[in-house]
Amino acid sequence: MEKTLTCVVFLCLIAYNIIFTKAQTKAVNLIDFTCKQAPDYNICASILNSDPRSRSAQDMKALATILMDHVNDKARSTQHHIETLFNDPKTDSKTKINLRYCIGSYGMIVGTWIQAAKAKIANNEYSRAKDYIYSIRLSVEMCERNFAWLGHIKSPITDDSKAVDDIAIAVNGVVTYKITHPSPPMN
Repeated sequence: MEKTLTCVVFLCLIAYNIIFTKAQTKAVNLIDFTCKQAPDYNICASILNSDPRSRSAQDMKALATILMDHVNDKARSTQHHIETLFNDPKTDSKTKINLRYCIGSYGMIVGTWIQAAKAKIANNEYSRAKDYIYSIRLSVEMCERNFAWLGHIKSPITDDSKAVDDIAIAVNGVVTYKITHPSPPMN
């Protein structure tokens, strides 16, 4: 009886191991397939492989939503950085004028564009999601260009802005794929 119980437990562990390994392989394959749709595979894969939610994602839509969450996180931290610089008494007046513009831009990114894009992804409205992602990217670009246009000064947030844009580019690639392949083999 004891040998039978040991054998059953052993077989259950083997079955669990096989199922768990297949699930992990499916998640890795889905991330790989999804990130191949992004212009920069490495940025996409780095983000998705570092986020534990990706392992349980069932489709590209879930991964696109995770990427949008990362756009949101980076945009919020950039917004905070802009506000910190703006409120710093050591920041010169030309920089503050430009930062004020960026506060408005990032307010729209965080308060409107990201949430709208996520809602459209959730509703499988990928063309509309792409429009909102474009709005995110345009707002980031206009914030950066404003420094050159208005003050001919170097932006103190270029690295942050590039990070937001890079993630938005990645999710844009995924969304574009969903537009052109409404029923891909991996959803």
